[in-house]
Amino acid sequence: FGKAAKVAEAIARVPFKVSFSSVPDETTELCDLILPDNHSLESWGDAAPVRGVIGLQQPAMEPVFDTRATADVLLELSRRNPTTAAQTAAGGYRNWLISRFPGGARGLTAALPSGLVAGSIAARPARAGVAATASPAIESTAGDMYLMLYQHPVLGDRGANKPWLQELPDPVTKICWQTVAEIHPRAAARMGVENGDLLTVATTAGSLTLPALLYLGVRDDTVAIAVGRGREGAGRYAIAGLNALDLLPATASDASGGIAYASTKARVSKAGGHHELVTTEGSARQHGRGIARAVAAGSLGQAHAPAPAAAHGAAEEGHHEDGHVVPDMVGAASRDFLPGLRAPVANDAQGDLGDPNSNDKGMYHPDHWSGLAKRRWAMTIDLARCTGCSACVTACYAENNIPTVGAEWQGAKVFPDRTGFGANILRSREMAWIRLERYFEGGLSGETDFETRFIPMMCQHCGNAPCEPVCPVYATYHAPDGLNVQVYNRCVGTRYCSNNCPYKVRYFNWFGYGEPNRPHYAFPEPLNWQLNPDVTVRGKGVMEKCTFCVQRIREAEHLASAEKRPLAADEFTVACAQACPSRAITFGDAADSSWAVAKLIDDERAYHVFDELNTYTAVVYLKKVNHPRAGAVGAAPAAGQPTGAASAPQAGH
Repeated sequence: FGKAAKVAEAIARVPFKVSFSSVPDETTELCDLILPDNHSLESWGDAAPVRGVIGLQQPAMEPVFDTRATADVLLELSRRNPTTAAQTAAGGYRNWLISRFPGGARGLTAALPSGLVAGSIAARPARAGVAATASPAIESTAGDMYLMLYQHPVLGDRGANKPWLQELPDPVTKICWQTVAEIHPRAAARMGVENGDLLTVATTAGSLTLPALLYLGVRDDTVAIAVGRGREGAGRYAIAGLNALDLLPATASDASGGIAYASTKARVSKAGGHHELVTTEGSARQHGRGIARAVAAGSLGQAHAPAPAAAHGAAEEGHHEDGHVVPDMVGAASRDFLPGLRAPVANDAQGDLGDPNSNDKGMYHPDHWSGLAKRRWAMTIDLARCTGCSACVTACYAENNIPTVGAEWQGAKVFPDRTGFGANILRSREMAWIRLERYFEGGLSGETDFETRFIPMMCQHCGNAPCEPVCPVYATYHAPDGLNVQVYNRCVGTRYCSNNCPYKVRYFNWFGYGEPNRPHYAFPEPLNWQLNPDVTVRGKGVMEKCTFCVQRIREAEHLASAEKRPLAADEFTVACAQACPSRAITFGDAADSSWAVAKLIDDERAYHVFDELNTYTAVVYLKKVNHPRAGAVGAAPAAGQPTGAASAPQAGH
């Protein structure tokens, strides 16, 4: 709630207050007694998800901290009350549940594997609710713009003190660690405002001064602000940003008694001053580079699917993709992918006179006992399935011990405009191995007809990787199974590899984020408990990047070897693919036709980002499928227009 609701004053009138919250928050801060509840993964419980079915909950782990289940506390109090002691079973909630469960302990044990049992829970007696205060009509409030607050899509109402979520950019605005006022470019032009200029948003309840973010997706008579940051009593990370609820009047409640986020107008004025936006966005437009491609649904299936080599970036002899003929140099080396998405040997200087088998040495020989050279670990990402939810980004943080770097105590204290929360992000020092890029198509003049495209970008594990030849200490090299490897204890931090990477997916440890004795340590107690023991925690001065979860690959290989069997198709996957709720990411061995990824790489929508660079990437993207109305952005080509035109990025975007 905002300050106008005066919740603190109301709670202060209660003589004795008890909180069972397991995390700090503003309400708990006002209580007289705090009895922290167990985490849900540490607790027994039951619920009725639908009528006639009882869902069971059992602990997955022992309590980590000095907490106690709220149900156990209430049962203990009941036993100590002389009037209810005789009705209360001995022991905790589990014993109470067994005493009332059909079949007792044996019945409960039999029901736990499925977690469901037929039955019903006694209905609670209805309590008289407090009548909701109706908000006045929004048109009767004072202001020149409508105020639209919305729940932050990443933080929600409970994620403000989680650094993973604070550093995870909003999928659309790409803002992290910061609260901004979103306004339409036309409204910004009227006010003479650019990105980062400070605005004052004032209502009858209060005012906030915050940086402006120009965004096409909001009406030009509306200012939008995300709710979730600026929590004063919710922990060390939650204080980042501002609490937008302070702008809502006390009467802002809908018919249910909840908060009405769109209930008032606001006066929006230019405050003077500027604050850099804490964003991971490089550019909102593709500038004709064909990074996040799309195809109209009507164009699919109209032409034969390209041959596998052509589908993976090999230009037809003597032709460029735009159709004009360029004579090939006599004796030039072939630019075709080898079978299984493998890259040809780089004999560029020798052309077709070079030995195509010059790389077949040691473990790189196809007949080596390890069999590594017979594999090509690869990935497909279906942009038609990707929703931009960023679950893959957080899964990668969890799996690979990636540090968060945006807390105010983790940055340098040098430049006045580059301090506070997000200071390292302002210096482009974020560490996320997967970057969810968002591009706009259309809307260049502020019109509402525009398209948003998402594309996860990680190390492409190039077969002809530009990062490998420039490393002076061989810290990055090409493995026989196609992985682009980063050896941390060889790296001396020249950062040449990052400079030479066209995809910009390498990240440098500017400070000791992984070293407990440094002030920038990213895993203070108890965050260090969630570190993955299978992955090295990197130190200062080391370059890092996506490894295709090499620890999972080796674990699966070693398990298959120990069981004296071949590695089965699709028996494991990487963290990002495992976490993706829409199954947009598929990982596997592209050189083995039994793996799902080997089939997807030949899809007619398949393409490689920057394939003109001949990097022979192991990440294959499938174009987004649009269903546009006639004349809209991304619509199917008109009669007589080449079918592939709808797949190309819009000119100037």
